[in-house]
Amino acid sequence: MEQFAKAIRIKPDFAKVYNHVGIVLARQGKFEKASKFFLKAIQIDPDFEAARRNLKFYEVSYQRPEGSGVSSEQND
Repeated sequence: MEQFAKAIRIKPDFAKVYNHVGIVLARQGKFEKASKFFLKAIQIDPDFEAARRNLKFYEVSYQRPEGSGVSSEQND
């Protein structure tokens, strides 16, 4: 996570970094925090479909934890 934080400090408008942080947080079970990072990625790049799909996937997973285990998209 330290590398992601450094990347955000260097280039705070890099949507892919926020998406990756969201994935890491979601995999740790921190869905509310993860959703904030997915939303930030979408705010930076409204056409970033992977972040939109990840947000939707993890929202569903948060409501139904047994849905975990499905891989998420990291790039688009």
